[in-house]
Order: sequence, then C-alpha cells, then structure tokens
Amino acid sequence: MKKSMASASAERLDNLRKGVAKVRALRVIIRNAPNQLRRDAAIITFTGTLDAILEDLIALEDAGALSALDDAD
Repeated sequence: MKKSMASASAERLDNLRKGVAKVRALRVIIRNAPNQLRRDAAIITFTGTLDAILEDLIALEDAGALSALDDAD
C-alpha cells in the first residue's frame, strides 16, 4: 500500500529527530572516546547518520514540506 505524502513526510521528520539525537550522542563519544578505535567507529557512524539526515531533508524539500516552514514566518 502506498503511503500518503503527509505520512511519508511525518516518517521522514521522525527519522530526522532520531538522527539528530543520534548525532548529538555521537559527538560526545567522538570528543570523549577513551581510544582511537572507539572514536573512529563513532566518526564512521556519525558520517552515515549525517548522510541519512541529508537524504531525509532532500526528500522533504523535494516534496515541498520545507516550504511550509517558510510560510510559517
């Protein structure tokens, strides 16, 4: 079954929130990692998470969902 645009946008927004929370946690790990291996693993995960966030933002922009934020001002 196809998702509605609103449903897909809501799912993307939820993914963004989760991604931002994950990136925040990873920044702490990167800054305070006790060893290089742990820091490197966190950086790799951080990069992948940022990529996923960008993909969701691009999809929301393409769907016109971000322009609604412009109209809110």
